[in-house]
Amino acid sequence: MDSTYMPFAVVLVVALVVYRQMRTRTVKAHGLHYFASIMIVVGLVSGGLVTTANLAPSVAMLVVELASAVAFGFVRARTIVVWRDGNGLAWCRGTPWTLLGWLASVLTRVALLAAGHALGLVEAPTALLFFMGVTIGFQEFLVARRARAVPFAGGHEQPARA
Repeated sequence: MDSTYMPFAVVLVVALVVYRQMRTRTVKAHGLHYFASIMIVVGLVSGGLVTTANLAPSVAMLVVELASAVAFGFVRARTIVVWRDGNGLAWCRGTPWTLLGWLASVLTRVALLAAGHALGLVEAPTALLFFMGVTIGFQEFLVARRARAVPFAGGHEQPARA
């Protein structure tokens, strides 16, 4: 894919993921894990995560960006409501807090990109796929884990937030 279109493609992917998360859906054991894994692999294989000319600040920025991706995945996972239906099937749905989490995540990512540019770091457009894959994958991992922990009450729905 031409790197000119990469930011547009990532915005479309994020919009699709957010839209999906705001709808009531079943929790699947693997859900978006495959999708997130593909994004991570493409981001890694494409290179450009670290600028060799400014190695120390580049590695530091990579660590900060990874920490923020994981932190926002954790925060958003906590905002998703998870419950079991009468048949024991796990369901989930995003809340307005989930949308706010995505907004904060995107704004933080933009701020980190601006800070990187101010430090003279140039990031490959495909690096965004890596970070989106990490944050989406970690969030979905935590939601699936919470869904497994929701007890089956038998006969009625039982929402669980924490």
